[in-house]
Amino acid sequence: MANSSVGRSMFVIGAGGLLIAWFVLLISNRTTMIVEAVRGYLPTWFPTANLVLTPLLMWLAGGPSPISLSTRFALAILALCSLSALYLAYATHPIAFFAVLVLIGIEVFLIIPAWNARRRIPGHH
Repeated sequence: MANSSVGRSMFVIGAGGLLIAWFVLLISNRTTMIVEAVRGYLPTWFPTANLVLTPLLMWLAGGPSPISLSTRFALAILALCSLSALYLAYATHPIAFFAVLVLIGIEVFLIIPAWNARRRIPGHH
């Protein structure tokens, strides 16, 4: 049990550090520069596929699926990369782009917290 709480603490610290690093890159416009640097190497179908991939990765990283914390952390990194590249779909699919942003907002602020609240055992944190 102690090993589990240490693992969770390390996951929370790692996830927090990852989010802070991503926000710093986002605010400094580095994510756009990175995505634009690799844009030429991405296949033409990537922006369309990324419209489906981003919410899926976010669900896998934060949802109720029974996966290890290290796998969740890797999926969170992939989800943030996918989220950073989501704007590439705007040029060809602007309505789908905004629909996915709304879906992500609903997923992150309503669906995933509800799933995780249902999964918790009363009396445990």
